[in-house]
Amino acid sequence: MGMLMGCGVCCSCLSIWAIIQLSLMGYFYHIETAILIEDVHAHKEDYNTYDEYIKATRNNYYENSINCWIAAVAYAVTLIISCVCIMSARKSAKKRQKLEEDDEYVCTPKPTQFEKEMAKRRAKAAKKKGQKPPKSPKKPKSPKTVKSGELTKGSKITKSLEHVKADIKKSTEHIKEEVAKGIEKGLEVFRIRKISKAL
Repeated sequence: MGMLMGCGVCCSCLSIWAIIQLSLMGYFYHIETAILIEDVHAHKEDYNTYDEYIKATRNNYYENSINCWIAAVAYAVTLIISCVCIMSARKSAKKRQKLEEDDEYVCTPKPTQFEKEMAKRRAKAAKKKGQKPPKSPKKPKSPKTVKSGELTKGSKITKSLEHVKADIKKSTEHIKEEVAKGIEKGLEVFRIRKISKAL
């Protein structure tokens, strides 16, 4: 797992948990639950009448509910950003996998950091002198893949394949002959021993 993918997953989990908690807290503040009164109740000393105290407490309930919902929306934005990070990490991982599966990309030699810096310096020097920048070295051509239409009777590929088949046949026949000779010699030795024991 890459760093971008790990950060995206961690932030998305935290954002989901925060959205659920903050939205529930905002709802409970909105309905003015008695459990949360310690966080919102006004000080009695600051108000002369009971109605003013209740009004200030209800106003605090309302403000806290709005703040919780605003924070939930902010976490929703972070959830969207983390999902975008996860999607981009997956796309980059797929591209990397495709490049690793491509034989031409894997087999072609990659330029080192020193070679890249030297090419940049040469290009800058050529621009200062007013000359054209030197062309980058061409990549070595990958071996051509043989198509089905190219395998004709008179082609070089079919001739080489026929030679290979003939060599394989000769080698297998020689091996069979050698094995048969070895078996015959072993049987003769076995018979001689039997005869010597009988005598």
